[in-house]
Amino acid sequence: MKLKSILAFLLVAAIFNGSVPSAFAAESSANQPFILQWVNTAAIEMNLTFSNGNAMASCIISGQPSVTDISATYVLQRKNANGTYTNLITWSGRNSKSQDIIFDESYPVKSGYTYRFKASATLTAKGVSEQVSDSIEKSY
Repeated sequence: MKLKSILAFLLVAAIFNGSVPSAFAAESSANQPFILQWVNTAAIEMNLTFSNGNAMASCIISGQPSVTDISATYVLQRKNANGTYTNLITWSGRNSKSQDIIFDESYPVKSGYTYRFKASATLTAKGVSEQVSDSIEKSY
């Protein structure tokens, strides 16, 4: 019984380590590109720049032509020394009744930190809603 447990543990460890003999390994998709396929979303373009003590955050979320409603929330965060993030400001309740939503805001920040700008949105087309999110991180 103890031997079976040890063998099971070693097999699981080998699978997660990627060193399983090919007879036991599933076909690898490492050579295949990962393609993110959205239904309602055409693109998300994000930018985060700094100037004169301000972070300038901008985002364009483009929906497919059939999109009739977009609801979005944006967050600016500062990275802490321990790797966690602190929310500095949240811009919520941003809505568009078209296939695109454009966001462009600034917020005062201190140099010497890393900041992350996050966008989360729900795009609706033909009664089907899709949630998407993206982020960008830069140091100032």
